[in-house]
Amino acid sequence: MTAALFLAFALAMDAFAVALTQGARFRPGWRHAAAIAVAFGVFQGVMPIIGWGIGTVAQGYMEAVDH
Repeated sequence: MTAALFLAFALAMDAFAVALTQGARFRPGWRHAAAIAVAFGVFQGVMPIIGWGIGTVAQGYMEAVDH
């Protein structure tokens, strides 16, 4: 549970940093801002799932060489 909270915090800080730089670079309209938010939300949600999938596949290879 603690690891999931740290992961969520780290991903939120990443998205926050990009949001700050995008806001400082130009002032998007609400539609463009919503599109950026949705894109980052989707990618931030999918990244842990991709990592879990890669870890699941790699687990079989790692178990073959280590206990």
